[in-house]
Amino acid sequence: MNSDKKLLLITPDFKPNRGGVARYLNELVNYYSDRINVITSVKQPKDNPQSNVKVEALLYSFIWPRWIKTVVILIREKLTYDTVVISHALPFGTAALFAKIITKKSYVLFTHGMDVRLAKKSLWKKFVFKRVLQGAELIVSNSNALSLELSELGVRYVVVVYPCISNIDVHNVPTDKQKTHILTVSRLVERKGHSNVLNALSILRRAKKIDNLIYDIVGTGPFEKSIRSLVDGLGLTSHVVFHGDLSDSQLDDLYRKSDVFVMPVKNDPIDKEGFGLVYIEAAKFRTPSIATNMDGVDEAVLNNKTGVLVTDGDIEMLAKAIFTLINNDEYRMELADNARKRVVSEFTCKKQFAKLDEYL
Repeated sequence: MNSDKKLLLITPDFKPNRGGVARYLNELVNYYSDRINVITSVKQPKDNPQSNVKVEALLYSFIWPRWIKTVVILIREKLTYDTVVISHALPFGTAALFAKIITKKSYVLFTHGMDVRLAKKSLWKKFVFKRVLQGAELIVSNSNALSLELSELGVRYVVVVYPCISNIDVHNVPTDKQKTHILTVSRLVERKGHSNVLNALSILRRAKKIDNLIYDIVGTGPFEKSIRSLVDGLGLTSHVVFHGDLSDSQLDDLYRKSDVFVMPVKNDPIDKEGFGLVYIEAAKFRTPSIATNMDGVDEAVLNNKTGVLVTDGDIEMLAKAIFTLINNDEYRMELADNARKRVVSEFTCKKQFAKLDEYL
């Protein structure tokens, strides 16, 4: 580990944003806290500022290409870092590639599924993306599935660093178990699969199999109105609770209360779930997951070991999985224990980010 190397993270997605990429990068900064600075366009909370985080626009408003602004920043800051960490290949990886010509400073690229799929939308983007990959000192992938996608572009030097959990301690508190709780935590967008869960619950309701079940939905987003309408239309208002955005402590309490985490994401060709940190967060609380059987997600949830994987769009299969897990206590607890043990052994941030020590 080169503890003298100074790092600079350039990212348009960072805390207090609550998405998976923002949390992933925040944990990276925590791990290298003594030698990393951050420049982000995300407004920081005034009551808890981080001394190593600077807020600045990363794109020009009226100058094209807009990412030249990031090139200017990297040239301006060149004496403050040895290596740049980039979280989005297009356009910020492009900026790092251009700045490297002047600063002679290397960059490490953290890739995400959307990077690759957006790059494939046009020949020009694919060409630029490949040049950005070729210019990186190291490429970091958040799943083996994404690593394989990168290999199709001729990339070989990829390190897989999974999304991780920094604090694995869980303090259980007594909860009211008169009801069975299933939980989804995500942005309320169509691809997260809320509608599939509701349609599955409708099947079970008609069969009188969910009398004591509550479906807790955490998050906000553009699909909320549609989800609420579907809840009303399916007659599920007594079974669904919308919580909106919660604090970390409130969310922890809800995870503790939950019996099953369910997020049967849809296989969107562009905005595809690349892994799913929330499945790991649920496992931390000994909560097994029901997820979609697709590349990347099947690394976060192991079928019949830490949860159950269902076929994308198969509502009957999803309904059966929900019914099985909420009624078969022995099977559910076996999955729950396996999930918790796997988090402790494989998904701590110390173990995941240690993979980068020899490079950073």
